[in-house]
Amino acid sequence: MSISSRENLIASTKQFFERHWCLDDVCPTWDFSWQWRGAMPNYDRGGVYALFASDELAALNA
Repeated sequence: MSISSRENLIASTKQFFERHWCLDDVCPTWDFSWQWRGAMPNYDRGGVYALFASDELAALNA
């Protein structure tokens, strides 16, 4: 599956966690609410960050 849209990113993430998440805690989810104001959500946590230009994935960073 190509990760080129938000929907594909969410589906790929879900598939990854179904295969690899073994904790009793809830799996992390994507938060698309940040509007470039204030601190980025979860800035203090390690992880993967996705940058979109309109609805197209521009960068995926860990």
